[in-house]
Amino acid sequence: MDFEIRFKSITRRWLMNVYLPVVLIVIIIAGVACVVVRNSYLRQVRDSAEEYAAGFSALSSIDEDYFTLAAKDYCEQFEAKDKIEIMVLDKSGTVIVSTSGFERKDLPMPDYKSAKETVSGKAYWLGKSTAGERILAGTYILDDGTNGAGGAIRYVVSLS
Repeated sequence: MDFEIRFKSITRRWLMNVYLPVVLIVIIIAGVACVVVRNSYLRQVRDSAEEYAAGFSALSSIDEDYFTLAAKDYCEQFEAKDKIEIMVLDKSGTVIVSTSGFERKDLPMPDYKSAKETVSGKAYWLGKSTAGERILAGTYILDDGTNGAGGAIRYVVSLS
C-alpha cells in the first residue's frame, strides 16, 4: 500500500509560486525605500550645512594680511556651534581656525583634495572621523580673485 501525502507538494508549490515572490517584492520595496530616505536625509543635511557655511564665503574678498584675523572673528561670532563645525583653511589646506575651538591635526580631508581638483571648487565626503564617528564633510574653495587670500571653507556634520 503506497500511502503518500500530497499536502507537501501543494504547500511547496504555494510557497514557491505565491509566498516567495511576495516576500521578495516586499524586501525589494523596503530596500529601495531605505535608500531613498537615506539619500533624502543626507541631501537635507548637506543643504543645511551649506547654508551655515555660506556665511563664511565673505572671507574670499578679505585681503591675505587680514584673512586669519577675519576667519577667527567669523568663527567666534558663529552661532550654530552645537550643530555644525566649520573650519577655515588657508591656501595650503592647513586649518587656521575651527568653530569648535579645538586645534585639529591629522584630519582625513579627501573632500578638500577633491574640491581643489573640481571645476566647481566643491566636494563632499561621507565617512568616519578619526574617532570612528560617521560624518558628512564638505569643502568649497574660496575664490581668491585678485586680492583675496584664497583658502577654503570646510564643514563637518555628525551623522550619529
